[in-house]
Amino acid sequence: MGADIHLHVEVKTEQGWRQASRDEIKPWDDRNYSVFAMLADVRNGYGFAGSDLGDPVVPIAAPRGLPQDVCAGVLGEHEEWGPDAHSASHFTGAELVAVPWSANTITHRAWVRRTKGSVVRPQESHDDYAARLQEAATFLGYMPPAENWQYEMCGWSSEGQGDSGWRTIEWAESWARAAGPAFLGFVLDLARLSQGRPENVRAVFWFDN
Repeated sequence: MGADIHLHVEVKTEQGWRQASRDEIKPWDDRNYSVFAMLADVRNGYGFAGSDLGDPVVPIAAPRGLPQDVCAGVLGEHEEWGPDAHSASHFTGAELVAVPWSANTITHRAWVRRTKGSVVRPQESHDDYAARLQEAATFLGYMPPAENWQYEMCGWSSEGQGDSGWRTIEWAESWARAAGPAFLGFVLDLARLSQGRPENVRAVFWFDN
């Protein structure tokens, strides 16, 4: 079963915090387990059924819960999720902008193997292929395209031994690359929404499974 994030943006006013409209900013909602791990220690190094996705990272902060002065709209939606909502937390725009996204690194792991009937290097063994893909991933800093080959980033731990063909590879990349342009764009939009006061905007979020 997958996990998803429910993220809202709040803006501080003289009357308290209010929920930002989608005309002001579009909350980020991708299913990116690397970001979940960075934000709140959620799916940190593992996926469905505990499958190995890589090394855990030190999150920006442990889940803080909802802010005590969270606005009514966000609080009401959180309450609608009941016990399915977990790991609630929040960050100001200032805190997210200050994260060293390019300096921090995360290590991923994936399972790879040849596809049956492949016509690409048909005599190449699974081990040779995995070594070649490992070299490319290490050099590039991300999983390279694998034409006519299979790779999977979760769920194959029970099949990865013996003659099944699955082999593990790993690679490290920056938090910035792992988070992706959509999330980093959201962080920049959050900062712009603050009009020079990034401590006066915040992302409030929780997760469901």
